[in-house]
Amino acid sequence: MDLFGDYKDHMQDYEAQFNASSIYVWLSDPNTPIVPQENTNIEAVDGVKFVAQCRPTSKSVQLELVLAADNKTSIGRMERSAGMVVDFDSLDNGASYICRDKERPNFYTTLSTHYVARPFYLYRPNIASECGNIVPEGSTVVLNCTVAFCDGRKPNMEWYFNGEPLVQSEKLLLSERLETSNDEDYCLNEMSETLTIQNAEKSDAGSYMCKTVEGWSSNFANYKLYVMETGGDFVYFNPVDNQPVVNVSRSAGRPARIILNYDSYPNLHSVEWYKDDKPICVSCKKGHRYEVIVTPTELQLIIKNPTVYDAARYTAVAKVGSIKEQYDVMLFVFDKPTLKMNSIYAVVGEHLNFSCQSRAYPEPVMDLYFIPCSSQEWSDCMAYEESERVNRELRSIFKIR
Repeated sequence: MDLFGDYKDHMQDYEAQFNASSIYVWLSDPNTPIVPQENTNIEAVDGVKFVAQCRPTSKSVQLELVLAADNKTSIGRMERSAGMVVDFDSLDNGASYICRDKERPNFYTTLSTHYVARPFYLYRPNIASECGNIVPEGSTVVLNCTVAFCDGRKPNMEWYFNGEPLVQSEKLLLSERLETSNDEDYCLNEMSETLTIQNAEKSDAGSYMCKTVEGWSSNFANYKLYVMETGGDFVYFNPVDNQPVVNVSRSAGRPARIILNYDSYPNLHSVEWYKDDKPICVSCKKGHRYEVIVTPTELQLIIKNPTVYDAARYTAVAKVGSIKEQYDVMLFVFDKPTLKMNSIYAVVGEHLNFSCQSRAYPEPVMDLYFIPCSSQEWSDCMAYEESERVNRELRSIFKIR
């Protein structure tokens, strides 16, 4: 048995076999030159590369795929790791085929195909710009619109500005329309057209639409452009896009994520995070539980293994030039409550204040119990109190509503 992978020129190289994405197994069986197939009724999709179930069992076997109607016309091409590959436009609707050994025609398999027409629909175009949708006055803005289409169904491409057909001028220039064919799938050809806005002004700000039309079908994409005054730096957190409260549960075992969406021009210079008005030092040794992620449109603060002590008001402060903007988010952590109460040593007649501290969400309700030691020695009383605590777990000293 001889094995080979996608690295066909290195069949003896073990490393190449190990890294191959597929491995084909050859069998030395002269009485079975064709790999047996469980299903000889195959569905062929319009426009997609068709792989016939016609594979040799040995490298020495030469197969051919012929039309059953005349038993002569050979079609397709053999790919060693796939089998007989046929472009669908060579197939007839519902045709039958014979896969046979060229040298021994008495060894053959009959195959039949079902034609499946791909339903046509107009793909949605896409508009992209390297300079982003916020630019200063005087900039050159390039909007590139691309769309996929099928052979024979090429759409027309139209541009609109604020709902009105766009009129070319010395300021607004449309490029020649480019088309790229796809050899693998005739419904993934690509068409593109570029709109260039020179010396952008505030009047150029608005909504640009790239619309594709084919027959009665149409689809479109919008691109919102903002033009700022030169030196008009800004950063803005939109309350509609951001939650003021984040709730997490410690039992879920997931980190707490505070995510804020923002707009700015130009890109942010710096971002700082605060916990109850105290700065969070992510690079410090104590800050190993924090992770900060900054993208052109999003800020993230990740708190690993959150506990009830992480519940607080978190503030993001973003700076662009001399402009500073902040946004507050409350983080609540659902966890078991904590309880702290220190022992007090006092003398007779002294005024005492017992302090019992707890931290939890929702807000806890505390009950205090008193066990008098007037009739016992101090050491005996403390031992009795400890015994009682173990036996009855302080009789619900702590309760949560």
